Amino acid sequence: MTMTPILAELPEYQRYDCTACGKCCAGIFTVVLRPGEYERIQEQGWENEPALHGERLFVKHGKGHRLANRADGKCVFLNEQHYCRIHEKFGLEAKPLACQLYPFKLIAAGASVRSDIRFDCPAAAANNGRPVTAYAADVARALPQLMTTMAEPAPFYGTLVLGWPQLERITQFLVRLLTQREMDLSRRVVACIQASAILRHLTPDALEEAVLDKVLDTTGNMLVMTAAKESLERIAPSQAALTGFRQLLVVYAREDRWGQRIPVMQRYRDLFSMMGGKGMVPKLRADFPDVTFAALEEPIGFPPDDIVEPLERSLRVHLESLGFFGAAFAGYSYLDGLNALLLTYPVTFWFARAYAAGRGLPAPDIDCMHQALLLVNHVHGLATVFNFPLERYHLRSLCNPAVLSKLCLWYGR
Repeated sequence: MTMTPILAELPEYQRYDCTACGKCCAGIFTVVLRPGEYERIQEQGWENEPALHGERLFVKHGKGHRLANRADGKCVFLNEQHYCRIHEKFGLEAKPLACQLYPFKLIAAGASVRSDIRFDCPAAAANNGRPVTAYAADVARALPQLMTTMAEPAPFYGTLVLGWPQLERITQFLVRLLTQREMDLSRRVVACIQASAILRHLTPDALEEAVLDKVLDTTGNMLVMTAAKESLERIAPSQAALTGFRQLLVVYAREDRWGQRIPVMQRYRDLFSMMGGKGMVPKLRADFPDVTFAALEEPIGFPPDDIVEPLERSLRVHLESLGFFGAAFAGYSYLDGLNALLLTYPVTFWFARAYAAGRGLPAPDIDCMHQALLLVNHVHGLATVFNFPLERYHLRSLCNPAVLSKLCLWYGR
């Protein structure tokens, strides 16, 4: 069904302004050109630019093209000051649409379009700049080029399909749980895990629009009361769960850049070393510190609100965007995608712990949390591995509510 796309309200609590750090143009972001962009950039006359003399500007990508990268992985159009040559010479709208929108990621949700934010952008992760509401007009201008049909919702779980209004109300219920700041963030995330388990066991009648609000209010009150009273002790997950979790960490730690080649055998050595979990953690990426597995299993206490704020904000943005399931996340159902998103909580904490241990800190500080957040968000929902049947099975086992809750408390405290 054709549609006139309507941009939903952007999250006013999220801030962003480009700081020209150049990280998105340093080989981690593939700029695939849309129809007409290849011809338009060709016509800009870059063959006369001395700095680009002899450089290849485009590379074949499927049936089309992408922007080329230099030997160091950086985009060919990135200059020495970390500015885009196309933007500098011809303005924002002369760049490929993918570059214009970054770090925004548009999600079709029925008749409206939500905006997710890529937290592999340092400015977005650090919440630096203006409220993203300032970009609403710029984002809205791109909608007709990207969104032309009304998106149907993915299944809620199994084969059960709910309407977009029901999914939006369930999402707001989860956001309310996540933002109950009277409790520490680990408790709130565990409450969301428990909510997911309850929702999976509700009958379709309980999810009907006429009774849904009452069901959600009752469930939410019960979960908040339970979470506030429970001690939620830090109990070690089983060895099987820890082995599977460390295996997943290898997926998130991959640092694939254009021009970079990592030997296959090195990847296998890292994988088997991670699964073993003994001695030193392998050097998973260039910036990874020298730490032992044992150092990352120690209790760190209740992380202060200001330290976990970036992680809470990223979870909230990803939830409200509805970008954690369906076409935006490898076709996962709503509840499977939700659990995979909540699994990024202990994943992010594990990497934050590693960066803290590498600096001799007893617990992650805000810089460690930002560094971990950039790493995890660059992979989550974007890597093709999440499409693989084996990885889907792997995620399902780790997202068992009892296993996932233990992982959150083990690494989040």
